Amino acid sequence: MKEEQSKEIITVNNEVASWGKEKWDRVLELFVPKGVKETDKEIFFELSKAYNLNPFKKEIWIIPYGDKSNIFCGRDGFLSIAHRSGQFNGMETTFEYDKTGKLLAAECVVYNKSCDYPIKCKVLLNEYSSNRGLWLSKPHVMLQKVAESSALRRAFNVSGLYAPEEFPDEHEIRKNKKHQETKEIEYSNPIDDPLYQEKEELQKGNFNEALKLIEASTSVETLEKIQDGIKHRRWEKEELSFMESKISEQLKKIKEN
Repeated sequence: MKEEQSKEIITVNNEVASWGKEKWDRVLELFVPKGVKETDKEIFFELSKAYNLNPFKKEIWIIPYGDKSNIFCGRDGFLSIAHRSGQFNGMETTFEYDKTGKLLAAECVVYNKSCDYPIKCKVLLNEYSSNRGLWLSKPHVMLQKVAESSALRRAFNVSGLYAPEEFPDEHEIRKNKKHQETKEIEYSNPIDDPLYQEKEELQKGNFNEALKLIEASTSVETLEKIQDGIKHRRWEKEELSFMESKISEQLKKIKEN
């Protein structure tokens, strides 16, 4: 009975589920990359509605990988679901080390008021670490996100969503796919690769590389490709404004020549 109550609470005051067609068309334009199948788009929309996750707030996003797409929710997105349920009663995360002080594991305990017992989840570093990027520089942060995402998902009955930190091998898939794509186009566009910087959020664009591409562009067609790539990545407001001005300047130079 308690479990059924917890499921129902998630849908109360669901802002995302009340959005109209115009709003969803905007989501499709801004946050659904090219190559995503219609069935995956539908699943993305339905999961956003079911868990009241707002793509504009980067609480949920979708990334195509070959013939399929993965739908991600950050740890903070899972935490939002927990808070909105009205049943979240806190969580604790601890770490485990070997005799030399090397990080081995992280364990998260989540307390749900509607459950008789707390939900515990323990994850091992060697099962998730990609041994590069943030996994090397901030292993505690990364492993904590995995443990907390998994525990929150179980404690609040969330299905169909995973944190990007739980997919350490996807970088190689994207890197290999990108290598094949660069053989077919005249330039390599790191804007289109959400894992290019190995950031915590997969859809963050690479501002410095984007500027290099814009300044190196010698044709209108190339600039149009860059503009299209920019639409499907996340930028700071100042970054986006600056890139748009640079594109206009470069376009003007090309036409004058």
